[in-house]
Amino acid sequence: MTTPIILFSDHPAAPTGLARITRDLATMIHHHLRDEFRVATLGYGHPGSSKLKFPQYQWKERADFLPLELPSIWSEFCGDGAGILMTIGDIQRFLELSDPALCRDKPFSRWMEQMRSSGKLKLWGYFPLDAHGVGCKLGPELGHTLSHYDRRLVPSDWARDIVKKTLPKHSCEVIPHGIDTDVFKSIPLARSKWRAVSAPFTRWPQQPSVEARPDSLHIGIVATNQPRKDWGLAIEIVAELKKTRPVFLWAHTDRQKTEQGWAMMELLSDFGLLGCSVLTIGNMSDEQMAICYSAMDLTLGIGRGEGWGYPMAESMACGTPVLTGDYGAQIDYVPTLMQIPAKYLRIEGPLNLYRPVHDPKEWARAAIEWEGQRYSYSVLPKEFEWKAVWPRFVSWLRKGVR
Repeated sequence: MTTPIILFSDHPAAPTGLARITRDLATMIHHHLRDEFRVATLGYGHPGSSKLKFPQYQWKERADFLPLELPSIWSEFCGDGAGILMTIGDIQRFLELSDPALCRDKPFSRWMEQMRSSGKLKLWGYFPLDAHGVGCKLGPELGHTLSHYDRRLVPSDWARDIVKKTLPKHSCEVIPHGIDTDVFKSIPLARSKWRAVSAPFTRWPQQPSVEARPDSLHIGIVATNQPRKDWGLAIEIVAELKKTRPVFLWAHTDRQKTEQGWAMMELLSDFGLLGCSVLTIGNMSDEQMAICYSAMDLTLGIGRGEGWGYPMAESMACGTPVLTGDYGAQIDYVPTLMQIPAKYLRIEGPLNLYRPVHDPKEWARAAIEWEGQRYSYSVLPKEFEWKAVWPRFVSWLRKGVR
């Protein structure tokens, strides 16, 4: 008898990091554990993809992150039996989902309470924890949310320590997301290939007029367009480098402009980088991304304590070194010599989470120091390869249904 499991996150075909993680896990479960688990996804941000061979359900995005479509989807996919709902995303999204007593939609609240109390719905979570509050703990709201999960999983020891300090009586396990090093690897002659690969995704320039000088320092930045992805810092770093040497920037994101993020073209223009930058948007394949990473001399990791550190791991697997901050989950696998100390930490937002503040000149100095050392300190640790990670996921999944 197979156990149904629904992964609730961004749609697996959407151009985001959470979508990528959801897609990888669903694909691996579908291909390798179909005798034990039936997997489906519940997501938003994309209409669906015929290339994905597991069921893909959609929900209408809401500010409270409640999937009101879940009862009907659950009935169709799980029937009358028990199943697992596994959320993949930031903790603060799931307060009302985790505790029916706090859910403002009463019909959904009653359904969720009945399903949880009967044991028909087990709630698991995979959390990209990327910040903490005072005392290296999470605040009351986040702690309360986590305490109502049946199982908690995080991608780093850094994140687990925060959860354990917040909820000392609750368990939390660590499994990083895997990297397929058969795909993400150093690609020979990548610099001669990458322009053709990136052309279908290029939004700037509209005409192929931006050419890199042979002596340019090639810099890559891969991040979604969200406030906590520090695009302002990144572009200023590149502008600082441009004062001392020729630079070429490849910036890859999910959208050019957003009310809650950055205006990418204006940002590049403000710092005088339009003439030496290529902006790509959308879902490249893994093989295409490997070529683009391999074509760069350096990748800037610009998440403010990024929870998954996914582009950084991909870049290192392709042999391209990464510079990133020294605060967050990524510090578990980026070599210390490639971490830039925060100038200071500030408390940010209603959840009182610390966020690092960096000096772009310091990053630029570090980039200059690493120039010409492309293959130094850039190898992905073996424990982050899928070959090592997947057996741990299998063990964790099986343990939850025994």
